[in-house]
Amino acid sequence: AKREPSLFWRGPCATCAAPGAALARLTKTRPDLFDARCSSDCFNARESGAPAEGKRPRPTSVSRHRYAFGAPGDPDAWAPGAAVLLWDEPTVEWYSPGLAANDTHVVVDAASVEAVVEGLNADPKAAAALAAGGARG
Repeated sequence: AKREPSLFWRGPCATCAAPGAALARLTKTRPDLFDARCSSDCFNARESGAPAEGKRPRPTSVSRHRYAFGAPGDPDAWAPGAAVLLWDEPTVEWYSPGLAANDTHVVVDAASVEAVVEGLNADPKAAAALAAGGARG
């Protein structure tokens, strides 16, 4: 099945403080590239204009998208077949030693995430290689 050329994320308010709020704002301005929502109704969800979803996503929701976003402690980012974008922060997770930037995932922040998604959409081979790298990681 063909995946939507967009980044998917759902997460709790604790995560939305920085990455989730930035992604929710981008969902409002660039719905063609981003589908990001807080999983609860918090200040950041209301301020961004992206309404809260109120529940954890189904695996089929994640798998409809070409890219998945990950923040520390968020296992939903590693959806089979999706290229993973991880927020740039110093947190170390149990799986961190098995990761290699630009092979298993791409590191992004509020200033780069839009350009990264656009770049991956412009280079489907790079996006597919990144998704394959994430499956190995």
